[in-house]
Amino acid sequence: MITYFVEKKGWRYDFTLQGARYTEIWFKTKTEAKRSEAEKRKEVKNPKPVQEMPTDTDFLTLANRRLDHVKAYNSEGHFKDVLYHSRRWVKEWKYLNCNDITSSMIT
Repeated sequence: MITYFVEKKGWRYDFTLQGARYTEIWFKTKTEAKRSEAEKRKEVKNPKPVQEMPTDTDFLTLANRRLDHVKAYNSEGHFKDVLYHSRRWVKEWKYLNCNDITSSMIT
C-alpha cells in the first residue's frame, strides 16, 4: 500500500494484490486517495458476480441467418436445397431454442 504526493499534480495510490497492480491518480487530498484505495481493495477482494449474457437463440432466427448467409455467398441451387431443409425443420422446431434440439431429434 503506497499513497504518495506528486508535485503540482496531487495524491495517488499504488498497490499490488494477487500479482496485479492497481493504481489511481490525482486526488486532491491524501484522505481521498486512501479512501479510494480501500474501496478498490474491497472491490478486488470481493468481485461482483458477472451476469452472463444469454447465448441461446431460437431456431427460427438461426435458420433465417443461415439462409441469408447461403443466399449471399453460395449458388442458387445450394440456396434452394438449404431452403427446402430449413422449411421442413422450421415446421417442427419453430418455437424451440437451439439448446433444446437434441441429436435424436435431428436423426
